[in-house]
Amino acid sequence: MTAGTADVIGAGLAGMAAALALADSGYAVRLWEASPAAGGRCRSFNDPLTGRLLDNGNHLLMGCNHAVFALLDRTGTRNELMPLGAEAVPLYDLEARKLGWAPFSLRSWWQRGASAFSLGDVGALTRVLLAGPGTTVAACASAGVLWDALTAAVLNTGPEVAAAAPLAAVLRRILFGGPGSGRPYIAASSLGQTFAEPLLATLEAAGAQIRFSCPVTALHCENGTVTALTAGGSEFEATGPVILAVPPAAASRLLPGISFPQSYSPIDNLHYRLPAPATLPGGEPLLGLLGGQAQWLFLRGDVASVTISAADELQTVAADELAERVWADIAPVLGLSGMAAPPCRVVREKRATLALTPAVEASRPGRHAAGLANLRLAGDWLASPLPPTIESAITSGLAAARDLVQDAATRFPGWASQVPALRLSRS
Repeated sequence: MTAGTADVIGAGLAGMAAALALADSGYAVRLWEASPAAGGRCRSFNDPLTGRLLDNGNHLLMGCNHAVFALLDRTGTRNELMPLGAEAVPLYDLEARKLGWAPFSLRSWWQRGASAFSLGDVGALTRVLLAGPGTTVAACASAGVLWDALTAAVLNTGPEVAAAAPLAAVLRRILFGGPGSGRPYIAASSLGQTFAEPLLATLEAAGAQIRFSCPVTALHCENGTVTALTAGGSEFEATGPVILAVPPAAASRLLPGISFPQSYSPIDNLHYRLPAPATLPGGEPLLGLLGGQAQWLFLRGDVASVTISAADELQTVAADELAERVWADIAPVLGLSGMAAPPCRVVREKRATLALTPAVEASRPGRHAAGLANLRLAGDWLASPLPPTIESAITSGLAAARDLVQDAATRFPGWASQVPALRLSRS
């Protein structure tokens, strides 16, 4: 006997985490997705240009991402995340052609910190960690390639306008979150095999109905409650919890009259098919880049993937020209100087995340923003100490599900109840 029917709109990580939590709590779940595939911005696809399975973007996860690991334990795919060899990330200065390290634990700081951080950086770190609302990163840390790259990578916003508080929240979790918090991880095979595919399989095993290419176009409300939804041209009665886990623009169409953030920042990802597998300075499968177009270089077999965050100024640059520019930066790092740019798939996410300025940070709504008794919002863009990340997406989905399940403390399974709750403001 089920607890009733729950509807989850959106099959990104926030929606799928919420759907699985509801299914594990006894609900018959209907998961609605407008696109033909799950995963949102965390997905994989077969690319005919390179002949490889590619991720639409690259993600670096940390040991302090408790919600991520709890979810992967539930789906049985924790081993799909590959740890780096140390609590540090190798950094490569493209101009000086010099390798350094960004330490992500106090032990790594003593071992490697001098190669990456100056006394001025230590002072800037202190000011960032103590920053209050309304303070920008640039007000705490003077301009420099290290802080420019770090801010763009974490917040997808330039330091001159980026809010310091969410960067501080990430750094506190990494540096002071306990043993293993500063250990970096990447997907060993693909994002799809790590997240979307096992989540879908687990949801199907739990009896969830998953409807792709079926956008929800209207929510019908009476007396402060969602009573029905329109999807695929048909109307479906809503008798239980409803979780709206879609981007702000889609949420605003379904909930007119409610203010949602509308300021975004793009991310460009470039995937190069190399003539043979390569190695990177530092010996790890990823490298932070300083002084070039991109912030990250990832290696998976014979594919080199580059991420350019806060890519606003590059949106008018043609894809072919961008591929040539970036290849000029990374070819020497790969030991391929003088080689023409290989086949490259350019993936552009024009609305990748919120542009996390202090004003936008203050405007992020809470999950109760719609004011409907049986509906909660979910997504990485909602109010949270953290910036939009995989961790904040999953935690948001769990928080929305918990809100709508009675006696959640006893009915939620261990994987969800053990995730430390974020202090969610403006909820």
